[in-house]
Amino acid sequence: MLYSFLHATVRRSILGATIRSWLVNTPVLLALFLPLLGYSVTWTVLILVLDAMLRLLYWKARRDGYVYFAAENALQPNDGTLALATNRKVPIRATGIFGTKNWEEYILARPADYWRVPLGDHAIMVQYSPSRFLYQFIQPDAVESLESGVICCGAQPKNALAITYLSKWVPETQDVNFLFYAPSDEDNGTRKRRRIYLAFEDAKTKDTVWQSFIGAGQQEKNEDS
Repeated sequence: MLYSFLHATVRRSILGATIRSWLVNTPVLLALFLPLLGYSVTWTVLILVLDAMLRLLYWKARRDGYVYFAAENALQPNDGTLALATNRKVPIRATGIFGTKNWEEYILARPADYWRVPLGDHAIMVQYSPSRFLYQFIQPDAVESLESGVICCGAQPKNALAITYLSKWVPETQDVNFLFYAPSDEDNGTRKRRRIYLAFEDAKTKDTVWQSFIGAGQQEKNEDS
């Protein structure tokens, strides 16, 4: 809940400045004026220490992506779980970096859809605003790790998957037809390591998407062999 509050203060503004700026800069200004008002130096030091702790908290929250993920010990989905059919979309909540051809944004627990395209890649479309969407595409062989657990972002923890992967599609390197995933042939060979979180309302849906990632990876290995 604290991380969720801190993220909201970064996104929202008052009088032309973010709430975060007001929270971390106002104590500094107050500390400068306290001696002029006759207060002891002790109060100035105390306020500056508290301000430093607040800045450290913001730094840690940003480093953690404003979420806390607790991994489980489970190594695979429940027995009998089937992967998603091609192009079947599943509603989720997504956290991480998503973008379009010329813009990227860090998204925190926004409504999204996940599906697998016919070529086998994983597609995620995030609703940034009512009429604007951001995307991320993950190739099966680019997935480095896949962790199951719960994500804490707000009042209630949710079932989640943490996916670490090397992104071959980034706005500055690929042109994409978002109606049907079709990257251009031009590729400068660079990849960015990224980590995103997919949150689900129930464990069954999480296991289904989890199995889709595992199945895609196994299919990719079989084709390579």
